[in-house]
Amino acid sequence: MLGIGALVVRALLFISGAVILGLSTGLAKHQVVESVPPVTTFSAFVGAFGLIVTALGLLSLRFEKIPIKVVIAADALSAVFYIAAGIALSVALKSVSSCSADDPLSFTQRFENRVLNGGCEEIDGRPWCYAGDGDSGEDFTPGRCKRARADNVFEYFGFILAIAVIVITYLAHRRGGTRSTRGLAVTARDRRRYLIFSLIKSGQKTCMPSLRADEGT
Repeated sequence: MLGIGALVVRALLFISGAVILGLSTGLAKHQVVESVPPVTTFSAFVGAFGLIVTALGLLSLRFEKIPIKVVIAADALSAVFYIAAGIALSVALKSVSSCSADDPLSFTQRFENRVLNGGCEEIDGRPWCYAGDGDSGEDFTPGRCKRARADNVFEYFGFILAIAVIVITYLAHRRGGTRSTRGLAVTARDRRRYLIFSLIKSGQKTCMPSLRADEGT
């Protein structure tokens, strides 16, 4: 059961990492001027790192030569990155009260947010941010805001999953089973039973010659 649980959580972690990487990369591509905000870059890195760690964890379920300590350490580092990215993006989006409201205050909050506005530059003495289409009047910030919020949710979800897979991996290791999903684990109880059975058989073999000697006399 632990092997199946680890496989399911790893699969969910893979999906989370892919979603985070995709959303963060999409937000970065919307940056027209200035450098991509560090929080967006970090989120993309965390998504990519999560995918690598998940791949390592899946391989460890198949190949037992991968040290369990390496897998747990990688998962722990991934969990730290997930929660750090989640907190950082939450702080970056804290000033934005709504992604869809079109009142002046909500629009200004999105317009001034570095994660959402696509970068700003000064033109003719006035700040100009690439938060929409000047010709059509389309506002790009609601869509960017929703993607950023979804990115944030998956970062926290990734953290929870990383903690869960650490616990499952540790428990599976403590039970003494293999990490392969193909076979049954050999527990300490099974080893004790085998040892007792071996001792009984060896005892019977040593008793047989003495019994035959007694019968001969």
